[in-house]
Amino acid sequence: DILRQEVVEKFINLSHEEYYKRLGDEFGKIIKGAFTDEPSPGGALYPWTAKFPEEFYWDHGYDLLTYLPHLVLDLDARSAAVRHHYRLTQHRLQCQNYVQQISAWCSEHGMEMAGHLTRTEWLSLVSAWWPNELRCYKQMDIPCTDPLGASCGWKDAASYHSGIKVASSAAHLFKRAQAGSDALAVVGDEASLRDLKYLLDYQMVLGINHFGLHGLSYSLDGPRKDEVPPSIFYQHSEWKQMPVLLDYLKKTCEELTGGTHVCQIAILYPSTSLVCQVKPQAHWPYLEDEALIHDVVESLLSKQKDFDFIDEVTLQENVTDKGELTTPEKYRYLILPYLRFIDHRTANALLKFAAAGGKIIVIGRKPLAITQDLKEPVVTWTHEKIKFYETIDDSFWEELPGLEVKGE
Repeated sequence: DILRQEVVEKFINLSHEEYYKRLGDEFGKIIKGAFTDEPSPGGALYPWTAKFPEEFYWDHGYDLLTYLPHLVLDLDARSAAVRHHYRLTQHRLQCQNYVQQISAWCSEHGMEMAGHLTRTEWLSLVSAWWPNELRCYKQMDIPCTDPLGASCGWKDAASYHSGIKVASSAAHLFKRAQAGSDALAVVGDEASLRDLKYLLDYQMVLGINHFGLHGLSYSLDGPRKDEVPPSIFYQHSEWKQMPVLLDYLKKTCEELTGGTHVCQIAILYPSTSLVCQVKPQAHWPYLEDEALIHDVVESLLSKQKDFDFIDEVTLQENVTDKGELTTPEKYRYLILPYLRFIDHRTANALLKFAAAGGKIIVIGRKPLAITQDLKEPVVTWTHEKIKFYETIDDSFWEELPGLEVKGE
């Protein structure tokens, strides 16, 4: 139950503290960090803890138990609002009790906290297990992703591109020197060093500059042998050349650490819209909204239009009353990709940004704004300067800055 403070405290005592008892002299020296790999809340799609109703009331001012059916049924206009409010409380409890507690322990013991929270590319599943996942990474020293498989740079791998961009965007938004990847798992039986270099180069182009490589194993034996690239095994003909690739990777990551990422385009991370679905799905191809969002990501990258994701809370915090966006990246363009809902505070921030001359581009539909008041749960919002596109067309690309790549 990672929504519960004392449970996570007990977990830390049974794990991190035991390492510290045995190896504390090496913390911050040989042992420089702790990695969390896909922690998940209990309760599957609707995590729960004994004090959840009390915590919910503290956040939103009404009794959740009265409105529980709205979590799983579209009953009326309040349903989306109740789901959004539920996920806001879940987000707060998991960040406060899991991520922040572990991050604080690591900091107190001279360690960095790194890791990823769930299957980063499955945005709909993430919205159920780690609502507003992008914001959750604010507490980590090295936000990470885990792009499984050899598919990248292809349209059917667009979800993996999204997952990589979540990690690198978190590093840019929260002033972290590195974004990580739990890389090279399940790449197939015929992967060569050239293939591995291609995969690693691609991720570095998308903002990754810290790698934890799956495997680095010495044998084809073992229950997880299929997860490790064959060229990392000593039986493979290219195994002796593996240090050449690792030296290249280390050098390139060092060169990419400490620079300034220059980016003018931000995509609003779709957490609010996706948590308002009747039932989150684990695999994005079966969900229309998520497939469309990944398609926007694929299209932008294919057109050399670099971007970051920005979460709604960070946007709310960083738009001043004068409409200036004060994030480390000075985004001039904000894209809302096929969203059904956003938080009303996000809508207010976007209206200020548009009034001050910021460019907002809405694709697919104009999302409704969810309020805190169940008497008026959703409201419309608009501004004359907001551009609306039902689908991406040639005029859409003319709106955006970026390189123009010609030829084959």
